[in-house]
Amino acid sequence: MTNNKQTILRTVKFSLIEILVVVAIIGILASFLMPVLSKARKQSRIVVCLSQQKQLGTAIFMYAGDNNDYVPQSSTKTWDDRLGGGYDGRNLTENQMDGVWPTTSELYVCPLDETPSGRHPRSYSMTQAGPGSQLGMTNGDEDVVRRLVEINNPTETIMLLDYPAPANDLGTPNRHVRKTSHVTNPDGGDSFWSHGWGEMNYLMTDGSAKGLSLTQTFLGQRYPWDNSNPSDTMWDSHR
Repeated sequence: MTNNKQTILRTVKFSLIEILVVVAIIGILASFLMPVLSKARKQSRIVVCLSQQKQLGTAIFMYAGDNNDYVPQSSTKTWDDRLGGGYDGRNLTENQMDGVWPTTSELYVCPLDETPSGRHPRSYSMTQAGPGSQLGMTNGDEDVVRRLVEINNPTETIMLLDYPAPANDLGTPNRHVRKTSHVTNPDGGDSFWSHGWGEMNYLMTDGSAKGLSLTQTFLGQRYPWDNSNPSDTMWDSHR
């Protein structure tokens, strides 16, 4: 019996070299797996961001349904303030809408947004309406705020976009609306392109959300990095 035990013990012994070889193999396999896992994790966060944009789209549609089809006006009382009046899960009072929302709302924070914020981050901006190259959906002047029923190409007209930049804070008029030149020369440097360089998620006026490159949003009209004129692109709500 003793001899049998000794035989078994001898058969399960490993040399130091064998152990080191196994450890090295595990390390090599891990080095292959880490980029794959990192990419999968990033992709899952992008999907969460898309889902949040769709939820914001639903809130905008609900707001428009109660306001003659107009999207939220955005000035000192921002578009997210107005959605906070019972459309996005919050129930802000008029005084709260006129001030700065005192807590973070996760719906407005993209999981990939690592931009430092002075107060409570808002990762998204609506497209900027107004004179000249401001061909988007909303701004502070009620005369330029767009009605959803007026949009001729809702599946290819951007209503809201990722804008993870410093000072884009919930309930403030800083970076609340953006146009193409703000994207070709963004705040925040490289950290702005958290989805990949030149890429971000966009909410369309039909309620769909898509991950696109900035070049794709220009529909072949021009190269945005050379000419950011939004006319006849997905940024043009009047086309």
